[in-house]
Amino acid sequence: MKAKRVGDKVYELTLGVIEEVNSRFEDTIRLATYISAVEAGAPKDKAAQLAKNVTVNFNEHGDMGHVLGSHYIFFNAAVQGAANTFRMLTQLKPEKKPNGDSRAWHERISSGQKSLMALTTLGFLATLYNMNMSDEDDAGVEEYSQVDDFYKIRNFILMNGQDRIQMPLAYGLSPFYNLGVAMAEGSLGLRSEADAAAFWAESLLAGFSPFSVTTSETFEGTVAKTFAPTWAKPGLENMLNENYLGEKYLRERMPNDYTPESEMSYRSPGWMQETFKSLNSITGGSTERSGVVDVNPDRLWHWFEAYYGGLGRFVDKSYTAVRKGYNNVMADEAVEITPYDIPVVSSVYGKKAMTWHPRKYRERKLEIKQLVAEYEDPEARQPDPTKQRYKNIMGLDQAIKEVDSRLRDLRAQERAIRNSNTMTYARKQNELFRIREDMFKVTLLFNKYYNETRGTEED
Repeated sequence: MKAKRVGDKVYELTLGVIEEVNSRFEDTIRLATYISAVEAGAPKDKAAQLAKNVTVNFNEHGDMGHVLGSHYIFFNAAVQGAANTFRMLTQLKPEKKPNGDSRAWHERISSGQKSLMALTTLGFLATLYNMNMSDEDDAGVEEYSQVDDFYKIRNFILMNGQDRIQMPLAYGLSPFYNLGVAMAEGSLGLRSEADAAAFWAESLLAGFSPFSVTTSETFEGTVAKTFAPTWAKPGLENMLNENYLGEKYLRERMPNDYTPESEMSYRSPGWMQETFKSLNSITGGSTERSGVVDVNPDRLWHWFEAYYGGLGRFVDKSYTAVRKGYNNVMADEAVEITPYDIPVVSSVYGKKAMTWHPRKYRERKLEIKQLVAEYEDPEARQPDPTKQRYKNIMGLDQAIKEVDSRLRDLRAQERAIRNSNTMTYARKQNELFRIREDMFKVTLLFNKYYNETRGTEED
């Protein structure tokens, strides 16, 4: 009984608080709608019906609503939200005014439709602002252009140098805002016409589809991840080694690297990493050789992160921020606490994009390796009258070998730091931060060299 009381108290102070706050906000909106409708002269029963449907009415669903809702999170809410937006978009004011006069075509446009037009204008102007306020990095690439489309599609973004403030866009309204974003980026050359159209098409899916639209390196992967049931997504992402952004989240071996899987973890907690290293050791492995049971714990941690949701991330970030703060008070060496480390603040403070250059390096590495193989095969070599197809591919191929060697060294240093039993918490965190910065800088410098010798996609 005591355990039950403790459990009830924990629920009351955590999930119970969240549920209560959500209910208060929703009830406030419904009450305000009811009062406004009654004051406008609507019958009380009609006002009550309007108030019930002003947000998602969870009592309303189709024959398959319960089944689909059990496989796809927020399916019912997404369908109702899309339907409400469609009604707002298509319903005009009556042709006749209350006094019998006819309305001109532009007078029939509703306030909601004017708001959607204003959203498109806002998206266009915000993009112009962001491109002007964005810094360029050492490779000459604007920070704004490095922001992943996943965040652009779902957030109102304001750039400040290399940092950004982002606020979530309302479901069902984001496509109208992103139409302005696509128009601005296309007109200023940040996107081709086809890319701008694809960006807006993805925004339409994300804004209206009841399925959670995600991205992948391949079209097949995008389709599979989008339509997979919510409970199955983590397993599919494990198979593809892609998170919801389409980015690699499991560290992959470099060429001629035979490091055991259990030694390649970098995202899961320390206790989990140590557990899987011990399993590898017990089953005949070592730090250099795989045992019978050699698993990267980041795979399991990805499942855990997917299921514990926003509450888990809040707890995780709270713990990290408190631990860093405690260290800075008690220890001699301080650890930097960024806005991204602080719960709630991190949701509106977009950190510098640290994945764009590594991803671009992997794409260009594949391109150069294929071009070198093509050039060295007389039967496969293509005519190159403009001297652009094979321009500096040998120099870039050599640079790739040097980058891979440097990344291999940095990852070895990272493993040594994580395995150290003598380094303090602050020293570990600062050294790991330095290594991540060095890894990023190595790929950035390669991309700079590539841009200088072969040009950018826009060239």
